[in-house]
Amino acid sequence: MPEEAAARGFPDNLPAGTVTFLFTDIEGSTKLLNILGDQYGLLLSKHRRILREVVTRWHGREVDLQGDMCFFTFSRASDAINAAVEAQRTFAEHEWPEKTKVRVRMGLHTGEPLIAEGSYIGMDVHRAARIGDLGHGGQVLLSETTTALIRDDLPVEVRLRDMGLHRLRDISHPERIHHLIIDELKSNFPPLRSLDTELPPIPRNNLPAEITSFIGRVSDLDKLTSLILDPEIRLLTILGTGGIGKTRLSLKVAEILLESRWDRIWLVELAAVADSELVTGTVASSLGLQQQKDRSLLEAIFDILNLGEVLLILDNCEHIL
Repeated sequence: MPEEAAARGFPDNLPAGTVTFLFTDIEGSTKLLNILGDQYGLLLSKHRRILREVVTRWHGREVDLQGDMCFFTFSRASDAINAAVEAQRTFAEHEWPEKTKVRVRMGLHTGEPLIAEGSYIGMDVHRAARIGDLGHGGQVLLSETTTALIRDDLPVEVRLRDMGLHRLRDISHPERIHHLIIDELKSNFPPLRSLDTELPPIPRNNLPAEITSFIGRVSDLDKLTSLILDPEIRLLTILGTGGIGKTRLSLKVAEILLESRWDRIWLVELAAVADSELVTGTVASSLGLQQQKDRSLLEAIFDILNLGEVLLILDNCEHIL
């Protein structure tokens, strides 16, 4: 969610003084584009229309829209919170094309930015954008400043959860982040993607080099790729007798996904593992992880799997309970 967009194309007569910024974007927009093709434009237009209608109803102003990133401003923090809550509920209830799910992450921060040549400038704009970057689809994150203003004026069936202090990229002072819990909507999310939880650099994939050409099986490739790109499917099992090419097919699908800029894909070979207690260590080794003093290997694996779009291929695991 690039805050650089906030430096271009602003409308005139923006609210001045103390204002609350709302940054939003769609999680997994590339995946949705791959699934929907030409229909993605319709989804994006509907997404924007919902946001514009809700923001207008709560007296907000549209600042900038670029792709699936949207930037709004409000004179009152309570209006910004009400707009975020209503928008998330509307997104969850709406029927999207091909029964897909549109998960929008949101970040809010209140400050006193400067206005120069019709544009907001200052660290408050950057801080608001960075807070939005921390979250996951369906999540609404607030700075401590915004939280202090709305703590006693929350909408009905909405609560706050303190997420602790987090360092934001390019910002020297850490920010205490709060998560808005909205009844009947998802409330549990992976760890925030702050600098405090970033892991040491690891390879993007460990896929073996392609020695022979992959011929045919186009329909199988298309079907498997489509299933993996479906945001509702988290686990996919390929079954078949030995020697029919399950592993080769899986690796070809992985290569296709890497070309579409997936974050990380790893192959875990389990054929030689006879004891189920060795699975965690084998997975960690395949990901390049080592034992840490303050975290178990399983916790470290979970951290990796929460970093963006990740595919883990477990090969020859049927003999392990």
